[in-house]
Amino acid sequence: MIDAGEYRQALRYFTIASRYSPSVAIRFWYKIIQALLGYLGLESIFLTYRSVRRRLQHREQCLAWGEGGPTVRRGTSDSAKVSRPSDG
Repeated sequence: MIDAGEYRQALRYFTIASRYSPSVAIRFWYKIIQALLGYLGLESIFLTYRSVRRRLQHREQCLAWGEGGPTVRRGTSDSAKVSRPSDG
């Protein structure tokens, strides 16, 4: 519903779900916020927050494809070392 831009319907479904199982509905609090902001015409605020959060959370690692297959690049500079992921 949210991806289709049907924010009002998504909020209605979250309301119904919270009546039956509040603990399950609250696990998806971020989707409730996204639907609410979308309904208010402010979805870009949520998308900006999510983009910044993901960039900060994953800034230390980057997946790169080389001749030997996929590798994990650690660090944020171009001179970062490239290493293979461990098999553990």
